[in-house]
Amino acid sequence: MEGVDEVCRYVKVCPKFWTDDKVQPLSDDARLLFLYLMTSPHSNMAGFYWLPLGYIAEDLRWDFERVEMALAELCTDETRIWYDSESRVVLIRNYLRYNPWGNVNHAKGACKKLGELPDTELWPTFLQCVEEHCPQHVDIITSEFPERFPDAPKRKKTEEVKPDNAAQQVMEHYNTVFDGLWARPLKLTKERRKKINARLETFTVEELCLAIDNIRQSDWHTGKDPKTEGKVFATPEFIFRNDAQVDTWMNRTTKKASAGRYIPGPEE
Repeated sequence: MEGVDEVCRYVKVCPKFWTDDKVQPLSDDARLLFLYLMTSPHSNMAGFYWLPLGYIAEDLRWDFERVEMALAELCTDETRIWYDSESRVVLIRNYLRYNPWGNVNHAKGACKKLGELPDTELWPTFLQCVEEHCPQHVDIITSEFPERFPDAPKRKKTEEVKPDNAAQQVMEHYNTVFDGLWARPLKLTKERRKKINARLETFTVEELCLAIDNIRQSDWHTGKDPKTEGKVFATPEFIFRNDAQVDTWMNRTTKKASAGRYIPGPEE
């Protein structure tokens, strides 16, 4: 999507959203606005971004009164949505709970976007979100924005911590996309975790998920082509074999022959 950060191509929204006891009492407008804030094209990978009311009105085709009423209903301690009307900045406090930064590069990428924000009183609350959901990256935030957190301790040089949940997110996405192709969901084995983590040194979680999405469209690699005799080539080991493999499928638009068969490349 044009205008949307590559890092925000995918956003996780918990399926329990619709049955959550904090969401069910909301009006239809407030629930729609809640989903819009989570998936907005103006968002970033921190859930903390600049969002004038005019953007909401234009995207949802609402008038300003409708936007203001829904936002007033939504911004409560229960829903954990904050909006600074003076700076026109929104903060989704549970965003990082479901969309945590997978590694140091993700956190630094978020800082680039956060640096574009105007002054807002929501910075201390945002730091609490990072401390709660991405504690291993707190020092990156405080060191990148010392003027926002003058009392924070100076960052110590430490080795990057690669949380297991990044590889888990990728494996869960694979099983979701390939649901029905295997008899049961594939497990995140030690070897698969190692391969996925190796690719996460170069790519984001979202980029690995895009590679999964694209290869799923290939009849040849998913055993749909008669000549494959049902053999599935698109295993996690195959997709995450090396960086070149991921880069190929991340940027691939699957090609079809006249008979509907995928034409694999010479090294695929």
